Amino acid sequence: MCPAGTSHDASQSGHYAALLGDGIPGAQSGWRWCKKCQGFFFSLNPSKGVCPADHAAHDDGASGHYSLQFGDAVPGTQGLWRWCHKCQGLFFSGHPSVCPASSSHDGSASGPYGALSESDPCEPLRQEFLALEKKIQQIQASPDYIQGPHDPHPGKPDPDSLAEVKALWPEVTAKIAQWTACELTLPGHLPDSNATFSGTATLTTSNSHAPGPFVQNVSISLLFHEFDHTTFDVTNFPAIVVGPFPTPPAGSNTTTITLTGNHKARTIRHQDSYK
Repeated sequence: MCPAGTSHDASQSGHYAALLGDGIPGAQSGWRWCKKCQGFFFSLNPSKGVCPADHAAHDDGASGHYSLQFGDAVPGTQGLWRWCHKCQGLFFSGHPSVCPASSSHDGSASGPYGALSESDPCEPLRQEFLALEKKIQQIQASPDYIQGPHDPHPGKPDPDSLAEVKALWPEVTAKIAQWTACELTLPGHLPDSNATFSGTATLTTSNSHAPGPFVQNVSISLLFHEFDHTTFDVTNFPAIVVGPFPTPPAGSNTTTITLTGNHKARTIRHQDSYK
């Protein structure tokens, strides 16, 4: 049942798929199929939403367990899918839509989701390495993975389980390499790319005795990630040192700006030293 009236019309649709199962890395669990309206909705909230078939709650009694991938630019998916907080349904935000709860769907509280597209010939390889990674996670999450105080190696991984994990990692690495090679054969997909940005850093201060500008040449290195180059890591950020310059009555000052942290959480650190 379509919220706009009568039946759904898929005559202009592509072919899409969700991930089967819960707990899949990089995806959100809890998505279900409603047997009344044939729609997809998020089932883990207290409300089961509004079904357009009868304006009661969605019914997931006959549904499997599904997950949706996070992100609008995941290779092999179509982005712009969103969750509507009014009806709990999944909708495509790239076109006008009708919500069974009231007026249009509202995706303002939604994260970005991508639906798998059958047009990606590399997706089966990706699913294979994700399944291997999940198997490793399940082994490591087992209560028996870390030995207890009365076992031969207290506080350490069980040798048999550890050996199983070590045997799986080369399979994961090989499958990721196959998937990456496949993705790079697709039109518009790009390999990792290193780049260097050179320019000047200019420091000014509110101290009337040392307003600046103080200028230093800088060269920062970046790694743009494969496929679409929309994300990058800063791989080299040389310290920016300005000074010494006079800052009476405190004497002279040297300002140092550095980048700290790892690729997941980086911080620009500013340090002043006075003499």
